[in-house]
Amino acid sequence: ATARSTPRPPDNDPPARPDDYWAAYVVPIHGGTDMEVVVDVTSATGRDEELDALDAAFLRVEYVAYGHHGRTVQEQQVVLPLRFPEVKAAAAAAAAAVNT
Repeated sequence: ATARSTPRPPDNDPPARPDDYWAAYVVPIHGGTDMEVVVDVTSATGRDEELDALDAAFLRVEYVAYGHHGRTVQEQQVVLPLRFPEVKAAAAAAAAAVNT
């Protein structure tokens, strides 16, 4: 699997660079910023059917924040669903659980 992240700061200032360098910018206290992450999952053998058993991917992003506290390493984690249950099957299972 490979992942690529692109900064998406408010008002696109500073804009993302094509060389993947993240320019430093100030995030206000209690403010935030966004990023776009693209994950590409491929089979090592090139056979896509090997990926059929995957239900989710775990993504961990580490980054460095600077502030009055100095330089600190931060981490965010997310589970990315790679497939979703069929709506009819999920509704039937939920209804069966309520009726038992």
